[in-house]
Amino acid sequence: MNSVNRQSAGLSAKLVTLDQVADAALPRPAQARYTAYRDALIADGQEGEQVVQTLWLFLWNLSEGRSVNGVH
Repeated sequence: MNSVNRQSAGLSAKLVTLDQVADAALPRPAQARYTAYRDALIADGQEGEQVVQTLWLFLWNLSEGRSVNGVH
């Protein structure tokens, strides 16, 4: 397996974990926001680890009832 394939597999595994946490922790409307944001980051061509870090922060904010822009 080459380096690109390993990185892609690692990103996929991390995204699956994030998706599972989102499904378990968020109400349905927040899950939809999470999914839309995840898809937008990926479509925008963001680097894999940056996508994961950004999504963890976004997920944490949603689970804490914070708005995306940090305004309570």
